[in-house]
Amino acid sequence: MTEEDEWKKLPTDQKCQHKSWKARSEGYKECVKQFAQWDEGSPEFSKYLGLIKKFVTDSNELVRIQGVEAVKVFVENANVAKKTCGEGVSGIIAKCLNTKPRLKEAAIDVCLMYIEIDRNEQAMEELIKGFASKQPKVCTACIEASTKALSLFGSKVILVKPLVKEIPGLADHRDKNVREAAKALAIEIYRWVGPAIKASLQNLNPVMLKELEEEWDKLSSGPKPVQTRFMRSQQDLKDKMEAKAAAAAATGGEGVAPGEQVEEEQETVDPYDLLDPVEILSKLPKVFYEQIEAKKWQERKEMLEACQKLCENPKIEPGDFGDLVKSLKKVVSKDTNVMLVTIAAKCLAGLARGIRKKFQPFAVSCVDSIFQKFKEKKPNVIAALQDASDAIYSTVTPQALSETCIEHLASKNPSIREQTGLFLARGFSKSKSSALNKGTVKPYVKALLTNIDHSTPGVRDAAYQALGMLLKICGDKVVMPFLADVDNLKMEKIKEYAGKAQVAVKPESSAAKPASVNVQQKAPAKTESATSVATKSKAKETKKKVVKGGGKKDESKKSENSKPNEAPLSDMAVEDQIADFLTSEVITQLGNANWKERLEGLQSVAQKLKLSDRKSIPCQALVKTLGSGRQGWKDTNFNCLNEKFGIVKSLAESAEFSKTSADACLPGLIEKIGDVKCGKASKEALTAVAEATDFPWTTEVLLDAGLSHKNPKIQAESLSWLAGAVEEFGLAGSNVKLIIAKIKVGLSATNPGVRNAALAVLRAVTLFIGAKVRMFFESEKPAILQQIDAEIEKCSGQSPPVPTRGGNLKSKGGESDVEDEEDAPAELDMEDLVTRVNIADKITDSLITKLSDKNWKLRKEALEEVTTIINEAKFVESTLGDLPGALKKRLGDSNKILVSTSLTILCQLGAALGRNCKVHVKTVAPGIVGVLADSKPLVRQAALNAMNQWLENTSLSPWFEDEIMSSALSVPKHTFLRTELLNWLTEKMLAVPKLTTSAKDGLEACVKHLYACCEDRTADVRAKAQAALPAFIYHLGMEKMMRSCGKLGPSSVNTVQGLLEKAKEHVPARKAKASSKPKAAPTKIEVKVEVKPTSTSEQDKSSSGDTAKPKTAAKQSKSTKKLTSSKKAAEESDTGPALIAVPNGKEQRMKDEQKLKTIKWVFDTPREDLVTQIKSQFGPCVGSTLATELFHPDFQHHIKAIGILTQSLNQQWEETVGTIDLILRWMTLRFYDKNTTVHLKALEYLKSLFEKLESLDYRMNEYEAGAFIPHLLTKIGEPKENIRKDVHVICHQVTKVYPAGKMFNHLMQGLVTKNSRQKTECLDELGYLIVSSGLGVCQPSPPKALKEIATHIADRDNSVRSAALNVLVCAYNTCGDVVYKYVGRLNEKDMSMLEERIKRSGKYNADAPPPAPKTVAKTLKAPAQKTAEKAKICTSDLHSSGNPKQNATEESDYKMPDLLPTDMADELLQEPDIEIPPKFITKLAEYRSRQSNAVVNVILNRITSTLANADMDECLKSAHQLDEIMKRSDKRDLLKPRVDIILTSSSIQLRMAMNRYMPDCALSNDANAESGDADHKILKVESLCKCVLSINYAIWKCPELAICASQNPIHDYVHAISKMMIDKRVHSLPNAQRLLSFMNYIIEELLRNANATYFVCGLLKMLNTALDGTDADHINLAFRCLWRLCDRVPGYISPPEGSLRPPLKPEQVLLEIHEIFRSCSRRASSSANQEQTVTAVKTMRSLTFSLCSSLGIRVFDEIQHFEGIQASELLSTVIKSLRKDYSMAEIDAHPVRQRISASVVEKKENIANGEVSPEKKLSQIVKKVGDSELTKQGLQELYDFKQKYPDYDTESRFSNMTPLFLNYIRRSLQTIEQDRKNGFTGPATVLKASDTNKRLTVKEHLEHIKMLRMKCGLPVDSVSMGQAENKTVPSPSHETSDIIGADSKLDKSLHSGLAKSVDLASKAEGEPPVSSIPARPATSNTMESLKKRLEKIKRDSRKRN
Repeated sequence: MTEEDEWKKLPTDQKCQHKSWKARSEGYKECVKQFAQWDEGSPEFSKYLGLIKKFVTDSNELVRIQGVEAVKVFVENANVAKKTCGEGVSGIIAKCLNTKPRLKEAAIDVCLMYIEIDRNEQAMEELIKGFASKQPKVCTACIEASTKALSLFGSKVILVKPLVKEIPGLADHRDKNVREAAKALAIEIYRWVGPAIKASLQNLNPVMLKELEEEWDKLSSGPKPVQTRFMRSQQDLKDKMEAKAAAAAATGGEGVAPGEQVEEEQETVDPYDLLDPVEILSKLPKVFYEQIEAKKWQERKEMLEACQKLCENPKIEPGDFGDLVKSLKKVVSKDTNVMLVTIAAKCLAGLARGIRKKFQPFAVSCVDSIFQKFKEKKPNVIAALQDASDAIYSTVTPQALSETCIEHLASKNPSIREQTGLFLARGFSKSKSSALNKGTVKPYVKALLTNIDHSTPGVRDAAYQALGMLLKICGDKVVMPFLADVDNLKMEKIKEYAGKAQVAVKPESSAAKPASVNVQQKAPAKTESATSVATKSKAKETKKKVVKGGGKKDESKKSENSKPNEAPLSDMAVEDQIADFLTSEVITQLGNANWKERLEGLQSVAQKLKLSDRKSIPCQALVKTLGSGRQGWKDTNFNCLNEKFGIVKSLAESAEFSKTSADACLPGLIEKIGDVKCGKASKEALTAVAEATDFPWTTEVLLDAGLSHKNPKIQAESLSWLAGAVEEFGLAGSNVKLIIAKIKVGLSATNPGVRNAALAVLRAVTLFIGAKVRMFFESEKPAILQQIDAEIEKCSGQSPPVPTRGGNLKSKGGESDVEDEEDAPAELDMEDLVTRVNIADKITDSLITKLSDKNWKLRKEALEEVTTIINEAKFVESTLGDLPGALKKRLGDSNKILVSTSLTILCQLGAALGRNCKVHVKTVAPGIVGVLADSKPLVRQAALNAMNQWLENTSLSPWFEDEIMSSALSVPKHTFLRTELLNWLTEKMLAVPKLTTSAKDGLEACVKHLYACCEDRTADVRAKAQAALPAFIYHLGMEKMMRSCGKLGPSSVNTVQGLLEKAKEHVPARKAKASSKPKAAPTKIEVKVEVKPTSTSEQDKSSSGDTAKPKTAAKQSKSTKKLTSSKKAAEESDTGPALIAVPNGKEQRMKDEQKLKTIKWVFDTPREDLVTQIKSQFGPCVGSTLATELFHPDFQHHIKAIGILTQSLNQQWEETVGTIDLILRWMTLRFYDKNTTVHLKALEYLKSLFEKLESLDYRMNEYEAGAFIPHLLTKIGEPKENIRKDVHVICHQVTKVYPAGKMFNHLMQGLVTKNSRQKTECLDELGYLIVSSGLGVCQPSPPKALKEIATHIADRDNSVRSAALNVLVCAYNTCGDVVYKYVGRLNEKDMSMLEERIKRSGKYNADAPPPAPKTVAKTLKAPAQKTAEKAKICTSDLHSSGNPKQNATEESDYKMPDLLPTDMADELLQEPDIEIPPKFITKLAEYRSRQSNAVVNVILNRITSTLANADMDECLKSAHQLDEIMKRSDKRDLLKPRVDIILTSSSIQLRMAMNRYMPDCALSNDANAESGDADHKILKVESLCKCVLSINYAIWKCPELAICASQNPIHDYVHAISKMMIDKRVHSLPNAQRLLSFMNYIIEELLRNANATYFVCGLLKMLNTALDGTDADHINLAFRCLWRLCDRVPGYISPPEGSLRPPLKPEQVLLEIHEIFRSCSRRASSSANQEQTVTAVKTMRSLTFSLCSSLGIRVFDEIQHFEGIQASELLSTVIKSLRKDYSMAEIDAHPVRQRISASVVEKKENIANGEVSPEKKLSQIVKKVGDSELTKQGLQELYDFKQKYPDYDTESRFSNMTPLFLNYIRRSLQTIEQDRKNGFTGPATVLKASDTNKRLTVKEHLEHIKMLRMKCGLPVDSVSMGQAENKTVPSPSHETSDIIGADSKLDKSLHSGLAKSVDLASKAEGEPPVSSIPARPATSNTMESLKKRLEKIKRDSRKRN
């Protein structure tokens, strides 16, 4: 073979990169074949990821074609092809589109294939880049490819907007082909989006545009385009469309054709979406707002015309248009020049169309101004106003304009009335029926009916036109009830206009059908029926009122709420009733086989129902008729089914619908609930049925039928309907247990849609039950629990929705009678949903005794048993036996760990008991309260948690009985107890409205101790006692509290009385009861303080004893207004204080926000949930009057509220400070109002507030400032100068009460905005801070801050640039030229601007000292002093939140260390500086860099090696240093080569902690249980473990470091951490739970980031080793880890894109599994670890299944070289796994499988020929080798066996032997082989101890010695064998006997390891086992040496300690 053909030996991937074109051509051809054969997920594809671009850019054009074809096959078959899209398409554009047609077509096919594999956006992005190519051919080809892609994939896959943008530029291209291609692209886009493209292409040249319009006209009449090629992710859509087409073909016309269906589903493209928005506010003339109000109309016209041009843009960028709209509206309403009014109206119309929904805030006011201007007579003005009003109507809903329109429909000016009516007619034609419900239509119809009688014809016609349009859009059902009183002539005219009406929008499918044009015959009947219905409804309303007034409430409610109930009808009765109700023609149509006839009959029935009376409708007969017959509920035509469901809905809403009728239709409704076309109608009918009958009953029927259905779609839609229905109907009366059970069924479904629907039901149920619903799902899987928690989190903070459907609703008129509350459904009680367990039989006497045992370990075990009992039961009964008393004793245990455990158990017990806690509260309460005296905060917190848990299920009264609290407070030395208990009592007592009499007695007993605490020596006790005084006064009254002062001493009386007088002001006011009915649970005072404005009138009514008849909602509102306007009501509302002091209220709110119990105050625009939150927080802190004013929708009330707050600054300053956080938050809400007056008033109040805060030296914290300052800065960019000035003043004031450095951060964040004015003002504030506080105020550091500020020099706004330069000038004036270093590298323009500005300022250089060395030396002390002063200033700024006096004291006490004296200081300072030549500077830097790297390496090596130090202190120091390095991401790379060292050191240190330190600590803990030395050692060990584990976690958390770990360190580390996790001593540590959690996190990160092969093999080896031992915990831990691995195996084999971790090597893992299978087969007969062995086998099978599912048939390639694979269980498991995806023929055809089968067949053939099977031979040989008598013979036979069967696996039969014996066998076989080669063929002479008396020849004896010396590796002496040939030896010499004895000893010791295996082998063959030879005991000398060594080790350990 020549050198040129050497490439043929290369693999394919190297051929593709060869320099020879022949090699590349051959390589491409091979790639085409291989790519088509490989599996999609084959790792072989990854080799070619970097070669794809080379394929398509090959230098040889002919070869390039082959490369493109290979790429096409690659993209089509490889999963990893998505990664190559960018480079592949770009390479195609560069090299393949300007050449031969064949290559061009292939290249375009590749681009389309990339789109098919879901890379549509990336591929189109590259093609669009090709539009700009300089080569016309490339540009044309890219356009053609884009056109073809759009034609095949459609506009949903190929985004049209980027293509439309490119067409104008391509249409003007110099090349004709490019222009033609662009034209074809525009035509193709028109096919998909229609006329929407025209607006974007109006700027084309007229010739091109005319040609396009001609082509577009041809397409307008053609069929709609259909997507013909689909992406891989659209295969469901493809199947769906094919199925629809097949169904249409099968039905032969009854179905819907595919084209028609696509046409229905295709969305209409809005031209608005294809346009780019235009920003117009900045383009307005700068003098626009001044000139628009000029006196000369020409100037106003000029401004309006400029504005009109801007507003003509079809799409306008949203912005703050408030001022612009206000100016235009003013022109429309007040300008006398009609020409200007016309222009302004056009501006408003253009603006409304340009910003659409963003115009909604201005719509109502603009429409009002336009309506008032309709009095003008000029047609051009009217036309402009009409156009503007129509444009505005499209931006809002009809309901929003109802008040304005109704007002102008009653105007005195007929023109206004007429135009308003016409406006409504036009607007209704553009509205959907869903927007015009009955509530919206009713006021419009009422106002329009008044105008049909107007004297002006135009007004009448406009009213008729509007009413006709309403009737056309909404249908008879919505409008006709309000037209009941209209006479026939007028009704005919309305219907005439309805027939003429033209609807501008597509009618909705659910909307009612429009009124028929031919109404002359049916009009009278409709009118009569409508009139009769209205009359009857009025009669019913009056009847209801009389019944309620007369006191016959029960009878009336029975008549109203009773559901119709009827017996089932027979078939004959059904036929009779239907014959009476329907005509024979309709009945015949209903049973017709033609669906059109059936549909017509059903429509007739629907029309009949509308005209029939409620009682005359045979409801049950109709339902059964609809469901009977050949079609029934299984009708194949969806139109008929929808009509049937609509009839059922009408029957349920307008007829007497019973459960019997529901039973007949519910199965059919549920069967079709999952249908695509009928599902919506089915759900609507279900809702109507549930409302007509009974929602709980309907729910049970639905859940039983829906979830038992096999179709998952029906299951999912049933649950989906239930989720929405629960929110509409509520859960009153529902079987919640059943719902929860069905939710569990849904969550366990395999279909994701069913699971998501079940989660939606859970979310709806959570809204009513709350977060407690989670306890019903504790047994679910962790993944499902995580989803459940996420759904519960979404509902947190939300109140239950008010039911809008169902029989329990109040009357529609808004009546809210007090009587109705008695019949309201009871709230859900969790007690009714849980099943409690009696655990009394589990609380045995032995358990109680164990709880009191002297051994703390036994007590701990008993507590763990109690925890297990409670956790298993979850909800327990009140019978607990002696358990409460025993737990109370444990609360006084000397072991604090047991105390904490007992408190945790009490928390769990309180939750498990529920309301039953009241039985045991008096038993456990004294013990829990006593724990508060503990000095450890964690123990006290645990006690408080237990108290809160028990109080949650009981009341506060039992806690004061039996002197529980008074006895606890009576001990003066328990300062911690007094502090915590008083704080707890203050919080809980204020939340309770009333205590029982016995509790008040106990409370009075606490008063004397409370007074003592008020004078306690401890400041905390005094503060908490004084804060508790208001709570005691609240419950006992001031008189009792003052009376109790009489028992105090003279000096104490005055002090306590003064405190009581002061506390009296903070006592919260009591709220009157709303009703006399007692409630089950006490309500908090915070809830009672929130009083709605309407509730005042109700309280006044109830208090005055008024029993008048209940009014309607309108009358109630009128009476409320009258009452509130009276003087008496005003006096009562103003008597209370505006602000109410709540002790520790602000601190509690701060804690709640930190714990995420409340929402953080972060938003762009105020949200409803935040407003609700602050309203509830304000409740207990403000009076009712102020609460009403604060949250009133009218801005006038907000101004009043600010006035009240201003008065409170002087009158209630302490209360103001207590609520300052809420006040500032409320002010931020006002910043987003549109009223300028409110802004000015709010800013004025804030200035006064901060002025007073500054005068009193108040310091704001981050909780207060963080929620206020960011929103304040949004107003700093306001257009109004007076507002900006006030904000600047407030910002300056804030820096006096808040650290300037933190204010600097907020200002920097304020720069991130599009508002240029805000940027400018924030920069001005930054300059002020730098000038006033120095450069130290810059955060996080001056370089970063100034660099960020310098970026604004390049801003496009001039004012921002100037402000940024001013800030840098201020910094320059502070620190000098270092500013240039801080700002970094700027471009020349920006740097020149900065230098010029600094030069013009000319401040710093004048004062700067010259850079002479001597001057610097002389002034060394001055800069140091200045620096120290600056440091003080910065420190005071940064820590100003603390006490200023304390800060000053700390700074004054600080002293610098003294310097060492030197006599040469003056001489050194006078010497000149040495200048370094420039040429040495670079070399010096390189030298320093090398030196620093060397130093760093030395330091890191020392740190990592110290981690394994035996000294704990040194190890801790090293761990802290490593932790600091890990925190810096830029330094982590230094640790990559040291990861193995760190892991090895960590493993060593963890073992030392367990084996060396932990026993010492345990020993000292037992010996000195009461001393602190043991605790110190335990904590030290615990700290060591935490530090080491923290370093390990950081390594495994970082993928870059995790992959650096090699195999052995990982194996070692896994074994060490697993041993630590199961060590019981670790579990007894104080923070054991945290340590174990930390180790679990480490295991999780190992699973995620470590080398998968090393980690999995390490776990498998650990399991194999553990199975040999008896540690069950170790085995179980290995099992758990491996179980978690099974699901991750696919990700390990094919790592995700971008993962650094190498793929898993299956061969190594399977080898470890193979070894475990073999070891498990050997352990099968052992009964010791039988259960663990079975579990191990199952685990290995699961892991093998996971590997096989990922590898497929390729798994045989991984196991082919394993020894003993033929007999291993691994092979059978692999075959069983593959049978799921492959047939047995495919499995048996694999080459590896055939080789394995062939070896097995060969063995069987030998047995069949009569020979002894090799297996049996080998077992006999093993027995001989295991027998000490026959070992030599067995070894000889074993050698012969291996020679005869070289391929037979003999190693597996000896694998269970000891390593020593295995080595002996291998050496013996090697010796035999050497002897055979030397000619010695006989068996070796066996010398045994029993044969020592046998006479041997000298030759035999010397031969044996020679063999022994050879075995031992000793030299063999040459002995003359001829002289001693015939001599005999009487007996062996002493030396020879010693050697023989040594040999026999060696054999015996080796045989002992084989005894067990020989026994097993003999049992397997059915022969008696060979007895094993026991090992000889150790000699006495050996035992003595061992004892001495042990003593020495003990002495050394004592010395170290």
